[in-house]
Amino acid sequence: MRILILGDLVAYPDTLKPVRKGYVYMAEGRVEAVGRQPVPEEHRYADLVVGGKGRIVLPARTAALIHATLYPVRDFIMGRDPYSIPAARRLLEELDCEAAWASSLLGLYEASLSGVGHAVLEDIHAECVSRAASELGIDAVIAVPAGCLENYDWRRDLSVGEAGIAVCSRDVETPRDKPLYGHGIDVDGALAVFYSSSSRAVSIATPGHIPRAGRIAVGIGAWSLYDINAAALSLEASGMPVEKIMEGTYMRSLVPGSRDAVIVVRIDRPPGWVDPGSWKPSSHLSLRQVETMIVGDNVVIDGGEHLLVGEEKLREASEILKGLLDNIYG
Repeated sequence: MRILILGDLVAYPDTLKPVRKGYVYMAEGRVEAVGRQPVPEEHRYADLVVGGKGRIVLPARTAALIHATLYPVRDFIMGRDPYSIPAARRLLEELDCEAAWASSLLGLYEASLSGVGHAVLEDIHAECVSRAASELGIDAVIAVPAGCLENYDWRRDLSVGEAGIAVCSRDVETPRDKPLYGHGIDVDGALAVFYSSSSRAVSIATPGHIPRAGRIAVGIGAWSLYDINAAALSLEASGMPVEKIMEGTYMRSLVPGSRDAVIVVRIDRPPGWVDPGSWKPSSHLSLRQVETMIVGDNVVIDGGEHLLVGEEKLREASEILKGLLDNIYG
């Protein structure tokens, strides 16, 4: 499918220099061209045209490492190690594969509406979590937690797609052919190390790699899944440079030839109104009205509505979780 995306601004978060009155042209899930309007003749013909005046076009947001299965107890885990929180540990102990799917579906659905198109998910029941992400059209990889939970055989989940390993202990022996992530610790050969900081109420990460997308990504923790704007603004208030926050919420993308995820955000009215003429890097932190999200060749969101998962599936997931939480917490 050929898609033409128009905007008052086309933003490159890695350079923080937007293209004014720009366009992005995608074909078969890949960015073919990025430039200024007027659109050249070879890119004017498309199966779908989205965006337009009062919109900004930019790469989809990235959430990593986050815990999709812990969505029901999200208010307890902001900026904290979830494995040290009794409510989170109890939920993980009681989760079966069906409930892991349901929790991940609801959490990632909410994330997608705020423009999250890429995710590294640190979760158990990798097969069911991966299925939820796939149904929602999110480009996700699983990092199974190793040495983080008692009575969890993390090795059984390593057969799922491109699953990697989030290591909580240096004593854990891991296969050499799997991507490694450090959960709060430095691990030899790790692609990313994710730290928690309760003083900032979010987690911060060093650069890591999402295998499927083949790009560098940085995660800012659990909040980036549930409310990415709140996470970014909280980090800014704590004194973190805007450039670093941008690395934590966007992938370095919109590169011609790359398979990418793109979002279109309305900026011509509240919430998140921005004057295109006075655009500055910190303006990225308050973008809220995600109108369209395209991940590869899939139009995931359009008109602010999710096109792949509807109310019936959301109700099914909600009922599954309600039954589990009633059994756990009474």
